[in-house]
This record gives sequence, structure tokens and C-alpha cells, in this order.
Amino acid sequence: MVSIISFTIQGLIIPGIIISLLVFTMSIAKASQERYSKISGWAGIWAGLVVSAGYMVSQLNEIDSTNRELSSLPEILILPLALGFVAGFSLLWLASILASTRLIGLVTLPLSAVGTSAFFNYIFIGNLHALILYVTLGVMFGVFLYVTLLLLSIKSIVFIPQEDS
Repeated sequence: MVSIISFTIQGLIIPGIIISLLVFTMSIAKASQERYSKISGWAGIWAGLVVSAGYMVSQLNEIDSTNRELSSLPEILILPLALGFVAGFSLLWLASILASTRLIGLVTLPLSAVGTSAFFNYIFIGNLHALILYVTLGVMFGVFLYVTLLLLSIKSIVFIPQEDS
């Protein structure tokens, strides 16, 4: 039973969370109201992908081709979890401030770079597996807590459907 839970978390949920971070980053760029803000948001995403590609090329010698054991969970790492939380909360707070400006690309760039680099590291670099797992969980917890506490401030960041009264 533990191996099924561990595989579900490490093999499905964590990669899904990393991919959802990238989708969320794209929704930030798409939701910008002004033309130049939208261009800045998408430019930040593409710049983040370029940065990430450069990082991936530099790490090609570190790729671990051995099968990773997903039948047990690594012990909890508090510091990466806390740093990820602070980063996720702070980036969304910064996005809510910069959403209507041309500087929104400064938020989408690190989200895009970190998301794609984290996915690469999580899949291919074995010695960073536990670290990426807890940083990712921390970032997403920070993002979701920000959305939970300050939902109205993100209306300018992402599309929120209006209810018909």
C-alpha cells in the first residue's frame, strides 16, 4: 500500500503539479489586459524557457539513467519546503502588483524557468529528486495559500469567470 501511495505522489502528483505551474504561468501572460503587458508576459515565458534550456544543456553530464525507486517517500526537508512556500507566495504577490504593467514578464520569466528546470531535474537528475519534490510542494502551497487568502487581488492576474446573478 505504501508503494502505491508513494508512486502516486512521486510519479503522478508531483509532475502534475510542476506542469500545472507552467500552465498557471501561461494563464498569467494570457490574462493581461493591455497589449504590452501581454507581450511582456509571453516574452518572460519564452526567456524563462531559454534560460531553462541553457541550464539543461549544462546538466547533460549529470543525467542519471538508473531507475529511481518510487516505492518509498524521502524524508521531509523543511528548509526547501519553507523556501518554496515563500517563493510561491512572493511571486504571486509580485504578479498581482505588476499585472497591469509591462514588468509582468519579470514574474513569468522565473516561473517558467523554474518550472521547466524543476521538471527536468525531477525526471532526470536523481540526486535532486527529494529537493525538487519539497521545493515544488512548497511553491504550490504558497501559490494556493495566496489564492485562498487574497482571491480578489489575483483577478488582474488570471481569468476568473463571473457568476450570473
